[in-house]
Amino acid sequence: MWLELGLLVIVAGTTRVLPDMVITALLSLAAAAELQEFRQIKGAPFTPLMMTGNFRTVAEALYDGVRYRDRAARQKAKDTLMLMGSFVIGAVLVGLLYLSLGTYSVAVPIVIVGGLIGWLHEQTRQRKWKH
Repeated sequence: MWLELGLLVIVAGTTRVLPDMVITALLSLAAAAELQEFRQIKGAPFTPLMMTGNFRTVAEALYDGVRYRDRAARQKAKDTLMLMGSFVIGAVLVGLLYLSLGTYSVAVPIVIVGGLIGWLHEQTRQRKWKH
């Protein structure tokens, strides 16, 4: 996450200085770093780039959850849909904010990633004290 945060900060600071091609490349690197964070959901493999496969996983889990009353399958479908939905909501949010904030819309992902880093740090610190 630190790499992603660093790349987004660089983009925010150099948007008006660097050519669009370089900014796009930096944003692509940040997106790749983001995708690497989500290789598993609760121990099960997840590939954000394989949306067709993820939709198939959701459909299969929903079928098993409804047909066989499998709670674990329903939870898997819910978790996968929530994660896929969060990617869509994030993309739409930044796209809409770009209309009003312009290049400063990159501040939204910076705040979110920074908040997640802080939250994860706090969770890790609390776990160390419990043991």
